[in-house]
Amino acid sequence: MRGRTLVFGATVAVAMLLVTGQVTSQDKPAKPPGAGQESAGEMGAMMQQWAKYAQPGDHHARLQPLVGQWNMTVRWMMTPGQPVQEHTGTGEYKWILGGRYLLEKIRGNPETEDETPFEGLGILGYDNLKEKYVAMWIDNMTTAISTFEGTCDASGKVITLVGEDTDPMTRKPKKVRSVLRIVDEDKWVSETYCHGPDGKKFKALEIIYARKK
Repeated sequence: MRGRTLVFGATVAVAMLLVTGQVTSQDKPAKPPGAGQESAGEMGAMMQQWAKYAQPGDHHARLQPLVGQWNMTVRWMMTPGQPVQEHTGTGEYKWILGGRYLLEKIRGNPETEDETPFEGLGILGYDNLKEKYVAMWIDNMTTAISTFEGTCDASGKVITLVGEDTDPMTRKPKKVRSVLRIVDEDKWVSETYCHGPDGKKFKALEIIYARKK
């Protein structure tokens, strides 16, 4: 069944490339007799290559320590020099789409009964074609979709992601860097760095994840 799924997915992907003109074009001259058989062979090769790139691999396996239920300690500041705010929350990471992506669900613990709890969703994976880790993030405190790309170190336990957000005050783009540090199977840390008003980087957010027992 899995093989059929891969073939179907590869067929759809190749078909999309054909439709968008990335593989062939209506403007190309007609092929000589016998070229149809060659095209079928090329199509099969493309499907095999696409199926190969669609397989989760070692880089996906490096994300396995993040899977599970977590208690979160969240520390953050809006600008350098401000008092650090601390909150708590819970997080869940689980594999989706055949182990290709991690789905992240975050919920903050409200401090008062009338406070709206913070909620966020994220996707984290590895793009075999780009050879980069990729991520996206949405939450109930904005209407934006943040995207990131990055790499990991030689140990596979430190993943650095770089993205771009829009500053709500200036409406100008700003670079954001997130660093995921896997401490052990029961703890990992996420740090987010932004540029302050003086243009210098500072740690705006730190989340410490402790596995629920």
